[in-house]
Amino acid sequence: MNRIVLLILFILIILFISSTTFLYFKYKHCPCINKETYKNNSIKDNYDKYGFIILSNVFTKEEIDECRKEIQNYSDKNNTSIVNFLGRNILPKTSKLKDSSKLREALTKIFNGDDYRFCGHNDIGFNRIVNWHKDKLNAPYDKYEKLDVFNKKQNICKVAIYLQDHSNNNDALHIIPGSQYTRNIKTNNCKTLHPKIGDVVIFDQRLTHRGRSRFDIFKFGNNVPRILVSFGFGLNNEYTDQFELGTKERQETQLNAGTLNGITIK
Repeated sequence: MNRIVLLILFILIILFISSTTFLYFKYKHCPCINKETYKNNSIKDNYDKYGFIILSNVFTKEEIDECRKEIQNYSDKNNTSIVNFLGRNILPKTSKLKDSSKLREALTKIFNGDDYRFCGHNDIGFNRIVNWHKDKLNAPYDKYEKLDVFNKKQNICKVAIYLQDHSNNNDALHIIPGSQYTRNIKTNNCKTLHPKIGDVVIFDQRLTHRGRSRFDIFKFGNNVPRILVSFGFGLNNEYTDQFELGTKERQETQLNAGTLNGITIK
């Protein structure tokens, strides 16, 4: 009997080591972005070529701290999404981030001065686990995608605001530069972004990216809760219309269900 127990323990240990090794190589951190590559380009050029930009010092530390406190008072549960907080009027201080003049100035450049609008997407991730993906409508909400999202007429971006400093850790956003023009999700040539407190990341929502992986929760040395606030903006056209319709239904469904793929919805 003891031999059987020992054998089972041995097998479990081997499985644990194997799975941990697999996760390490699958989700190991990407090299840092080389800022020299991007510093001489305009906001529009960087966004069009690489699919993202980082805006420095958009918000003060005091503004970010106020939002962080407001969110943690509302919910501090790990692996949680707070969806459509704008539509529910539940986080007034955090909601104001969307209308920052510095943010809107950059968006005007990204959209080349053309008419754009907020397209309904707004959520907050609290220590959320998200693997490699592109921000497009998935089933059953892809029924709204009558037009090809990889058409050059689509221009929808995600605004990501991290409410903690990531200048010295790899716990923010991992991206594949230039992948906004490819349909397949390939993770070679990945890069890690290091936004500071008050910085804003804006990226084409078709860009291949991920946040914190399941492997990251085993890391040591960074115990600050990871909070991400995100908003969606798009050109005022039919491509943004279809994404907004799908987003509205998705957010309503998630709120009613209270959970999605292991993520708590609040």
